[in-house]
Amino acid sequence: MKRTLASERGVAMLAALGAIILIGIIMAGVLFSVTQDSRISDNSMRQSRATRLPRACLERRAALSSPVGDMVYCFASICRR
Repeated sequence: MKRTLASERGVAMLAALGAIILIGIIMAGVLFSVTQDSRISDNSMRQSRATRLPRACLERRAALSSPVGDMVYCFASICRR
């Protein structure tokens, strides 16, 4: 009877170890997914800013009908924000 209890304890330990490993793998997958989502949103935000900057300067230049020199001022003023 002692031999049966010892073998059951070993099976329970292996099952617990397997569950811990499985939970660790799931947590690593979630962490990877969240990190990738964060990088994607950051890249999207940077791309949006890079696209809006020249458009804003061109619209301001067209609205003010000013010389090209104001374009440099516009880029500098928007980049400071």
